[in-house]
Amino acid sequence: MDELFPMRPKLRNDILAYRTEHGLDPAGMAVALGKSPGSLKSILYDHSRHVGTAFLQAWCSLSGHSLTEYLDDPGAPVAGVPKDAFGQATEEERVMLRAMASDLAKLRPELRRPAFDAWAAIVRGFQVGDR
Repeated sequence: MDELFPMRPKLRNDILAYRTEHGLDPAGMAVALGKSPGSLKSILYDHSRHVGTAFLQAWCSLSGHSLTEYLDDPGAPVAGVPKDAFGQATEEERVMLRAMASDLAKLRPELRRPAFDAWAAIVRGFQVGDR
């Protein structure tokens, strides 16, 4: 599994399908995404390389895909936070927590849990205010 970017296989398959559908060669696809062919190949196949949000935004703008397709995997733990960390949250709270927690991966590991707990408290505060 790709530890740095678990959605890399989906991204690669989507880009290859788009390329085929639009009759683009690898160089043309790279140009369309603002990359060199070698850089694009590295993004798609090099599991030691991060996939930046700027690249994902360029891809989503070009293809019409949603950025959340590549950043949110509801079936997996969120940025190192176990699934059961959501506790007794309502489904509405879970959606909000999952959306905010997608940025946790950008933090140093020791900061992830405190940030998650702070966000959870904020979300629950909003929910209490709505009731």
